[in-house]
Amino acid sequence: MLKGLAGLFVIDDEESDGLGLPSRWGIDDIPVVLQDRRYDAAGAFFHSFNPITVAVGYVGDTMLVNGAVDPVAKTAKGWVRLRILNGSNARNYRLALSDNREFHVIASDGGLLEQPVTMKALPITAGERYEIMVDARDGKPFDLVSLPVLHQPAMRLPPFDRPLPLATFQPDGADGTGRMPDSLAKIPSLPQVLPPVSQGLVMQMYRDAEARKLMTDAGLMEMAKSGKTDPAVVARMVDLIANQPAMPLKAQLTANGVNGKPFSFVESGFDAPLNTDLVWAISEETDSMLHPVHIHGCQFRITSLDRKPPPAHMAGWKDVAPIENGGSAEIYVRFPQPATVDAPFMVHCHNLEHEDSGMMTEFSVTKPAKG
Repeated sequence: MLKGLAGLFVIDDEESDGLGLPSRWGIDDIPVVLQDRRYDAAGAFFHSFNPITVAVGYVGDTMLVNGAVDPVAKTAKGWVRLRILNGSNARNYRLALSDNREFHVIASDGGLLEQPVTMKALPITAGERYEIMVDARDGKPFDLVSLPVLHQPAMRLPPFDRPLPLATFQPDGADGTGRMPDSLAKIPSLPQVLPPVSQGLVMQMYRDAEARKLMTDAGLMEMAKSGKTDPAVVARMVDLIANQPAMPLKAQLTANGVNGKPFSFVESGFDAPLNTDLVWAISEETDSMLHPVHIHGCQFRITSLDRKPPPAHMAGWKDVAPIENGGSAEIYVRFPQPATVDAPFMVHCHNLEHEDSGMMTEFSVTKPAKG
């Protein structure tokens, strides 16, 4: 992720092709891959597995969109479709448009929603994907911007302490032919009575107290409470991010875990039944960090988020369930493909520094027991 380029797969089918959505690649159908990066003095990408990074994840200070800084896209004049991937190691964003116009979410991780969801600010965590439609029939240019996130104070360090333009769109081309339909895809209704929870997944951090003390001593928590950026605090935080020594390898690999232990290359995980409707519960303990929990081998539905129904833009097919501030989620899931003990599926936090420091576990999928 850090050293390579980020890209995406686009999967279309007859159903989506028949909706009349914008589909001219690079004209009214635009990929938007978001990544934050930090550079060293030689101009190379910087990364260090030190206590701050292991706790909060990678904290960049430069935004790349499709691998470029401040890109400009000249688009059709009409409906513009943005296929957004948060390809950052750890950063979450709160996306908006610079002129405060509304946009419409039409798809999430696993495909189209039932109908467009109108929003002005879209939270997106690492690994999540959303498609949005922007009405640019007036031909007026606009920026995609990232607003300061509501939590995670390390992710509000400059330049993310204010609305930050990410990319500019200039809809000054020929009139577009795409449209936004009133309805999109048929998504099966959830059962009125869900199965009982059959698997719990608790995201755990074993060394976050060390990082919290470092950030508190640097003044970050007080700065976050004040809502004002203090250059002296920022300088101390940048020093912690860039100059704290890396943790020993064993400490790196065991700093976090799932269900009481860090990831092991030699121990088998749990087993899930094949082609069976399941409910899994995802939670964290006392830490307040953001954990976008990603599950391989499936698409699922979020049935509750912090004990409430999920917002409309998260009610479709997903494979990432974000939790933070001691939060929780329950998901309705079914595994149509088997996975063996030797070639298992994974559950992991999509904050890659959390994952790489132990917040991952494996599971097999086998036929359900008879009877």
